[in-house]
Parts: sequence; C-alpha cells; structure tokens
Amino acid sequence: MNIILIIFLLLMGVATFKMFLVYLAGVYKSYVSRKWPVVMGEIVDCYEKSIPFEGYKIIVEFKYDIGHGSYKSDTPYFGPMNLVDDTQNKYFLNMYKKGLMVKVYYNPENPDEATLITGVNALQRRAIAWVLLSFLFSLFFLSLAMARVMVSLMT
Repeated sequence: MNIILIIFLLLMGVATFKMFLVYLAGVYKSYVSRKWPVVMGEIVDCYEKSIPFEGYKIIVEFKYDIGHGSYKSDTPYFGPMNLVDDTQNKYFLNMYKKGLMVKVYYNPENPDEATLITGVNALQRRAIAWVLLSFLFSLFFLSLAMARVMVSLMT
C-alpha cells in the first residue's frame, strides 16, 4: 500500500511540475516576443474547437509574409488557451474575423514562430497564478512522497 501511495505522489509531483514548466515557458515567450519584428498578416480563420477533457479552445489561424517566404500560425498568444473563459472566447471570435489585417510578431531566428499578442497580458497574468500554484503543488506532492519514502526506510 505504501509503494502505491509513494508512486501516486511522485506522479502527481512530476505532472504538476511539468505543468509549471509549460506555463513558465508561455510567460517567457510572451515577454520575449515584445521585441520581435512586426509584419502585417491576415486572419485565415477563427473558430472554437472542442478538446476532450479540456473544454473549448479558440483557434486563430493567420498567415504572414516576410522577405524569404510565406508562413502560417495559430498562436494568438503564448500560453495555455484552455484558461480562456467564455467572455474571452467571444472576444477572440468577434475580434479576429476572416480577412482582417493584423500585426504579426515573428521570431527572427525561427520565422515559423509568430504571435498576435505580445507581452504579459491579462491572460498571461492568470497563467502566472497557475504557474505559482502548480509549482507549489509539485513541491507539496514531491515532499509528501519523499516523507513517505523516509518513513518506510526508517521502519
């Protein structure tokens, strides 16, 4: 029974730590993208997609041209789109209409990587809260697992 609990706690700790790293990467990319070059692009499509066990995700597809080629992306901002609520879903669906010309910020080192919203915005601030919460949970579960291992070694 102890080994099952220890494995469960370790898995929970690793899973929440992975979530922490994913959110942190999104926040970092949002911050860095503020200094990326800007080109005009066009919205190809914007729709809501149902993802099992996650809910709905807004997909914003856009295309843009830079000196040496044409590119497509579906990343309106960096970070988890499943944190978006219904009000924000409607905002994205109403704002990004097919054919709309938009500013596209692209990574000069990897032009396939681009976004429409840069910097740490309201959505990213919510992600930061999740980052901190997931980090605390990962520490909690990992420390519980280590405590269980120590107790089992002492007995």
